[in-house]
Amino acid sequence: MQIIPIRASSMAELFDCPARWEAKNLLGMRTPSSGAARLGTAIHAGTAAFDQARLDGNPITPDEAAGEFVKALHNTDEEVEWDEASPNDAERIGLALHARYCAQIAPHQDYVAVELKCERMEITDLGIALTGTTDRIRRVATGELGITDLKSGARAVSADGSVATAGHGPQMGVYEILAQHAIGEQ
Repeated sequence: MQIIPIRASSMAELFDCPARWEAKNLLGMRTPSSGAARLGTAIHAGTAAFDQARLDGNPITPDEAAGEFVKALHNTDEEVEWDEASPNDAERIGLALHARYCAQIAPHQDYVAVELKCERMEITDLGIALTGTTDRIRRVATGELGITDLKSGARAVSADGSVATAGHGPQMGVYEILAQHAIGEQ
């Protein structure tokens, strides 16, 4: 039986449009990345540099980590369609979000892993292999571990601070399974 790899971050698309998921993930068909996706990738790079340095006991400043954001935003071989925003607009917006994250969110988190690449987990009975990279694993006040998945899209967090979670349940569930498998803890 052929084992089909499924990335956790592709779960919502798999359930939304299986044909599109197959075209991208099995047949290798690609479309240009959107400016918003490139911005999200760059924010992940900058915040990961900030959080990993702190986790390693060698903290860096938000400005030093912002260099990773800028590098990831502009230095890409990937084709990007900058719809409404230009790369300069995205840089301005991203640097503001990055600074806010470093000042207001990261200091209140107890991360135990940053950008943890989880080994391929085969479920042979189903003919699938789950893969993925969890953005963060954090320890909460009760001592339990939890998953943090960074989202930077305009629809991800409303002006009042509430987070849109619709459609992310399968992805988060797979991240939780993979993280448990990777670190050997609940």
